[in-house]
Amino acid sequence: MEQPRWHLRHDNLKSALNKLLTEAIDGLRAGRLSMLEREGLIQRFEYSWELGWKTMRDYLRATGAGVAVPVPTNVIRAAFAVGLIADGDAWIEAKNARNAMAHEYDRLRADEVAAAIRDRFHPLLLALDAALDRERSIGN
Repeated sequence: MEQPRWHLRHDNLKSALNKLLTEAIDGLRAGRLSMLEREGLIQRFEYSWELGWKTMRDYLRATGAGVAVPVPTNVIRAAFAVGLIADGDAWIEAKNARNAMAHEYDRLRADEVAAAIRDRFHPLLLALDAALDRERSIGN
């Protein structure tokens, strides 16, 4: 039997979190990231966030709770409604930060976003990963 698409995306998300984003977060906490490394952290967050919402979208489709218009905000709301994520507002905040950094670079804003990634957004991604692990363990 072929793996559900959300399983494949979840594997990619897990890899991004375990190998990439977590290492950068550890460096940020230790205060040892250069400006270039901080920019790398933000870039890694951007694609980890992208994997996160797309994994939610695929999960919702696979479980029959798909969204009519599968754009990030609608997917986040639906994932919150089914209990896959606990803080929909924080996911929207992360989306806004991701969009702001993807379109314009400002050093002060980059410092703020890096701190938000460390303090709020990275834990959101880890919580999603854990929720998806639970879903897989029960056979979804």
